[in-house]
Amino acid sequence: MSLLRYKAVDAQGKMHTGRVEVDNDADLEMRLAHMGLHLIRYKEVGPKTPHPENRPQGTHLILFSSGTTDDGRGTPVGRIGRSA
Repeated sequence: MSLLRYKAVDAQGKMHTGRVEVDNDADLEMRLAHMGLHLIRYKEVGPKTPHPENRPQGTHLILFSSGTTDDGRGTPVGRIGRSA
């Protein structure tokens, strides 16, 4: 599958842009047609997964538990990494 950036137009002439992961350009045209859009152009922009530098770092992740807290008031159970 490829991640494609597209430009399309609707029946009222309004331009739409977006990104979508599809098997090929025919799949892109079919998906846009289901949304009432007509493809103008597209470009492959690469894999869907973000670059490593755009991913959250360990210090930005917070660990939550479903309903269990340290103090019974809905406070997060703990953090991964440094506290903010």
